[in-house]
Parts: sequence; C-alpha cells; structure tokens
Amino acid sequence: MVVSFTGARLLDYFKGLGQTTQGFALIFGFAAISSTTAAILLSQQPEIPITPKPVALRQVILGPLTDKNFRKFLWFIIFWYLTSGIASPFYLVFLLKNLNLHYSTVALYGIFAGVMSLIFQLLWGRAIDKFRSKPVLTINFLCVAFLPLLWLFPTPHFLLPIWFDAALTGVFWPGVNLALFNIVLSLSDKEEIKENYFAVFTAVIGIGGFISSILGGFIANLLKDFRLQIFGLTFINFHLLFIFATITRLLSLFFLKEVQEPKAYPTLYALEVMGDYAIRRLSYGKELFLNTIRFLKPR
Repeated sequence: MVVSFTGARLLDYFKGLGQTTQGFALIFGFAAISSTTAAILLSQQPEIPITPKPVALRQVILGPLTDKNFRKFLWFIIFWYLTSGIASPFYLVFLLKNLNLHYSTVALYGIFAGVMSLIFQLLWGRAIDKFRSKPVLTINFLCVAFLPLLWLFPTPHFLLPIWFDAALTGVFWPGVNLALFNIVLSLSDKEEIKENYFAVFTAVIGIGGFISSILGGFIANLLKDFRLQIFGLTFINFHLLFIFATITRLLSLFFLKEVQEPKAYPTLYALEVMGDYAIRRLSYGKELFLNTIRFLKPR
C-alpha cells in the first residue's frame, strides 16, 4: 500500500511537469529491478526434495473434465469471465479519463479497498470453515453483482459512489476470492488430483479474461460516440458495459446453483445465521456505545 501510493504520487509529480511518460518509465524500471531481485532471492530458498511423478498433459487437462460436477463449475466460471469480464478493464480507465482523478487518489481507492479486505478476509474465512465455500461464494457473488451499478452515478464533482464501491469491494470480493479457491479444492475428494482441478480452473480464468478484455475493447470502441442524457446524468459507452456486467453476474448465479459441494450448508441457512450474528454484534456495539456515553456524561 505504501509503495502503491508513493508510485502514484510520483506519477502525479511527473504529470504536473508534463513528463508522464518519464514517470511511467521510472516506475516500470523500478518494478523490473524489484521483480528480478525477488526472483534471485526466491531461487535461494531451499526446496523440499520430492520424487517427480510422470504425468501426461492430457491427463492433467482431461482428467478433471470427466467430473460432471466440475464441468458445471467451469460453465459458471466461463460464463462469468466471458461476459461480465468485458467491463473489467474499464473501471480504472473511467477513474482516470472520465472522473479526472489524480493517480494518488486512485491509489487511495485501492488502499481503502485493501484495508477493508484485510478485515473481512478473516471473517469470510471463518464463514467458509463453518458453512463451506458454495454458500459464502453465492452470498458474496450476489452482492458484487450490483457493484458496477454504483459506477453509473459518479461525476468529477460527485465521487461518493466510488468510495462506496471501494468499501463494498473490500467487504465482498475477499469472500468471492477465498470461496473460489476453496471450492475448487473441495470439488474432488482425491488428494492426488486436486492440483489438476486447480490447473484447469486457472487456465480457464486466464483464457476467459483474455477473450473478454479483447471483446470489451472492441465494444467500447464501437460505442465510443454513445451519449444519453437522463435526469441530468450523462451515460456513455462505459456505463453500458457496467450495466451489462451486473446483468451477466446475476445470470451467472444460475450456473453456480447447479454446482454441488460436499457437506455445504444451504445458502439461505448460512445467510440467516450470519445475519443473526451480525445483528447481535451490532446490538452489542450499540449498547456498549450508549453505556460509554452514560458513563462519560457529567453528573
């Protein structure tokens, strides 16, 4: 977080001098040196010796695909990344180009979301331990489905929705990411092939992200002249992509519903328990706050 903000401030400084290109060159050069140093240090770490087992690439790829339940999970991932991923490259572009934010402000957006993520990562991890991954993934994915709609309302003079998005991103995306990682590992009860499941999952994400980014750029360029005025708000091509992302994320839930995770609790039950816990904690916090006020009140 410190390095991110420092780099952003450096970019703002060079931008003020009209030398943005030099600023990027300096940052990319520093990143390259740091990465090379990290690679050298990593190469010095001792590894536990293992006996390599010959594994055919065909077995790694086709083995998991014989699992019907895993194929259902892949359909969820494929649909999600190929559709809602179309908007993914343009959130940062929107911040810089349309809202005219400084690089340091964009960095603060990421830092704020990161701090929230550090807090809620622990909570969602506990929820996964208790309810398993699918209910946690479903609940969080339903919530993140609506986040792109917050990007319909900010203007250079009204940035509150962006900060709401940063807070909610930090709350719900850790739950999505943690649950995704864990559900892949829990779909197979055979320890020796779990890595194969994860390899196929990662490959599908990479391919889907690559294709959706290209499609997003093509669509955004195709609609570059789109303008629509409604209630004083101007909607452009990026806004259409954000709306599309919300719709397709919601549709993705129908694919996720078909996935079966061993020993997972029903989503509604998990939601009820977590909601009850949250209400009790809020009630406790309220009572603690009121009692503190009464204690500090002059008599």
